[in-house]
Amino acid sequence: MAGIILAYYNSLNFFPPWSAFAATAIYLTISVLLPFRVRYNLRFLSGLFLQGIILLAAVKLTRHFDTSGHFAKMFEQQRSHAFVVHLEETPSEKLKTYKSIASVLKTINGDSVSKGSGKLIIYFNKDDFSRHLFVGDILMIFAQTEGVRSSGNPGSFDYASYCLLQGIRYQCFVASKNSILIQHGHGWKVQLDKIRRHICSILERHIRGAKECGLAEALLIGYKDNLDPELVQQYSNTGVVHVIAISGLHLGLLYMICKGVIRIIPFIKRKKWLSAIIIICFLWLFSLLTGGSPSVLRSAVMFTALIAGDRMAKKISMYNCLAASAFLLLCYNPYWLFDIGFQLSYSAVLSILIFMKPLYNTIFYENKLMDMLWQLVSVTLAAQILTTPVSLYHFHRFPNYFLFANLAAVPLSSIILVGEIVLCMTNFFSPAAQLLGMILEWLLKFMNDIIEHINELPYAIVSLIKMNIQQVILLYLMITAITVFLFEKMKKAIFLSFCCLVLFLFIRLKVMYDHSNQAFFIVYNLRGRNLVEIIEGRRSIVVCPTELQLNDYSVLEASHTLYQIKSTRIEKTPSVIHTQNLCFFLLQNRNLSLRSSGKAERKILIVSNNCKDADGTIIGILEPFVVITDATNSAATIKWWRRICFEKGIKIHTVVDKGAFVMKLN
Repeated sequence: MAGIILAYYNSLNFFPPWSAFAATAIYLTISVLLPFRVRYNLRFLSGLFLQGIILLAAVKLTRHFDTSGHFAKMFEQQRSHAFVVHLEETPSEKLKTYKSIASVLKTINGDSVSKGSGKLIIYFNKDDFSRHLFVGDILMIFAQTEGVRSSGNPGSFDYASYCLLQGIRYQCFVASKNSILIQHGHGWKVQLDKIRRHICSILERHIRGAKECGLAEALLIGYKDNLDPELVQQYSNTGVVHVIAISGLHLGLLYMICKGVIRIIPFIKRKKWLSAIIIICFLWLFSLLTGGSPSVLRSAVMFTALIAGDRMAKKISMYNCLAASAFLLLCYNPYWLFDIGFQLSYSAVLSILIFMKPLYNTIFYENKLMDMLWQLVSVTLAAQILTTPVSLYHFHRFPNYFLFANLAAVPLSSIILVGEIVLCMTNFFSPAAQLLGMILEWLLKFMNDIIEHINELPYAIVSLIKMNIQQVILLYLMITAITVFLFEKMKKAIFLSFCCLVLFLFIRLKVMYDHSNQAFFIVYNLRGRNLVEIIEGRRSIVVCPTELQLNDYSVLEASHTLYQIKSTRIEKTPSVIHTQNLCFFLLQNRNLSLRSSGKAERKILIVSNNCKDADGTIIGILEPFVVITDATNSAATIKWWRRICFEKGIKIHTVVDKGAFVMKLN
């Protein structure tokens, strides 16, 4: 992990890894020739050198995966030419297009053909050609590539950085007339995709509700294209979104089912290694069927180690299993370290390993039902301890009723998952499948209703929580110190936790002071929307000519979390805004008021709704130092304003291309 972080945040060109490996090999060779007493006294160096080798190997591995510079050079040279690509996934349906990720096999420039590399996001228009594309298909496409862009809205999800961690830097739109299908896909990925689509068709046939069916597909095989966004938000707000993501819970249930089935087959039951191989194969097949996310692969590796150790009658250390699975997954893909699912999965399992038993042992129940309930409570509380800092850092919210939501969602989702497996097995017998589908639909609706009611309870969520990486580190240090005190009774640990708390509060106060003195002007990048905000201290004014929509609120919430805004006022009418010796003019129609508070003010012109200054009156009177075109303008209008600004020597910022316009006012 240290090597990956070093390689990601620092080029380390001053420290060539291979020379360090050579020096280490020389040292180890010489150390063998030294007297035993000298080697024994210097034994700590062996550990240091071993850690150094692992760290440098991680640096080299991460550099090998970071081929974005090569991708950039290749696509810059071949931006408007033909590519032969291999679809890595079946195209998923979006609002106006089908989207897929493809590997570039070859690039074609005239008569020359060169080997390609890297990945590319491809958007196909909706027609019969794109509907019949599947994973593994090889295509020749003629397209113009462009860089993957983020919205640039403050605090919003950085899509470009996310894609870069997946090895994707460019995207393109491909019309059907510019696509040629060279070869249909084949291989194990294609077969898994067929199984996945067959399972989805079974669920869609027997579970009629759209919300319920989408959730059923996500629970069983991790297919999330049909999930209702509002439902996902409710599960996230109540702290049970993990039941949607395929994780150790699902693999654990499958493991128990496999063991139960094998027990009733005498021939397999007596063959310990045969039963172990069958269970491991089923677990890995399920893991690959669900897409092979880091969380489910972590569980697959751990279960494989546990089953193998059990068959060899060896005592397995769960901590070593957890560390080994992380090591193997990061060797496969170092950038999974920055995946939120990877971080939450490992922090949750580590937290359960450390805290679950001590917490469970604090209370004893003779009643089996109460004991099972307390065990579920203990697991839920234990998992929350180490996942909370990561969750707060990434999602900026805390679900207050997470315990009650988990007590309902975890048992119900487990029953539903088992029911879905039985449904797929009994699909050939229509009456039983229809009855089971009705029961599952009712259970899914019942679980959704519970989560919806919990989400609507007062104070269900604490939002707008902003934490920096320093605060996250201090939180983990504080948790570690308190844990050491409780387990080892070390009084010095309490002093360390108190120091961490003081530093945490000091950083928090410093951040709040900075926010109290901030001032920003923002033009948001929202497709087809005109949204402007002025921030002064922890108050803001939002200017929007129409009613705010759901997407507007989500973007504003992300921005308000970043800037810690306490109160917001919404205005619809102003076309002229004065603040901090600046004057902002909103050109939404030709009836723009050209009044300003003084000649000394710097002026900014914001263009909306495809408005143009055909006679040059507005530009001539205002003389703005920058023109901003928001996301309501067409490509032709933006091109027109670029030409005018170039002729007048005025700076221009197009939010569609450059992201949101953010200007500091103090």
